[in-house]
Amino acid sequence: KGEVIGIATFQMIEGQNLNFAIPSERVASLNLVEEKRTSVGEELFEQEEKDKKDFDYAYEAYGKALYFMNKREYKKALPYLEIVIEIEPAAAYFPIGICYEKLGAYTKAVETYKQAISLNPDKASGHYNLGLVYDNLGLYEDARESYIKAVRIDPDYAEAHYSLGVAYVILGFRIFGIEAYKQAVRIDPDYAEAHYSLGVAYLLIRDRDSALNEYKILKELDIDLANKLFDIIY
Repeated sequence: KGEVIGIATFQMIEGQNLNFAIPSERVASLNLVEEKRTSVGEELFEQEEKDKKDFDYAYEAYGKALYFMNKREYKKALPYLEIVIEIEPAAAYFPIGICYEKLGAYTKAVETYKQAISLNPDKASGHYNLGLVYDNLGLYEDARESYIKAVRIDPDYAEAHYSLGVAYVILGFRIFGIEAYKQAVRIDPDYAEAHYSLGVAYLLIRDRDSALNEYKILKELDIDLANKLFDIIY
């Protein structure tokens, strides 16, 4: 595997860091097309020229896809990402999964995120997003497994800990859910939704004092969620 280097696009879409990058040895081959022309022959030169044009075409298509994703026009982004997938599949599958997820095409999103994970198994957000889709499909055990993989890869992934907590509570494992929520607020003390869910989980195990403590914290973070928790407590 080549080291991924400088020619890359990074952009945040729906809180996800997307990137378009190519291996260093491929960058080198693209940059040295003119230099190699006389030494490797016309046929190889033509292939290298085609590779460079393909990359430029994919790079432009990726930029257009991100433009439409930023505008939440996910259906318009998909054709451009289908172009990218033919040339740089590792860069395309994850944003395609996001588009399918946002369009409510959850079965396609699952398939696409699995493809993304197969190409980049150490990307925590791939496992996390797959878990979110499983949640939408009501497959909470599958979601739990995906979130566990995400937090193993990135132990400081607050959103994944929070979603893991939700899955645990839904599955009836309230103590495990509480521990996951506590990890989320440890990482991000201002994570209001996690404090709220932690308070609710405490009430489920009849720990009213701990729930009240979460209410006090929430009053400083999100008064609407604080009032919502207060109504449940009382």
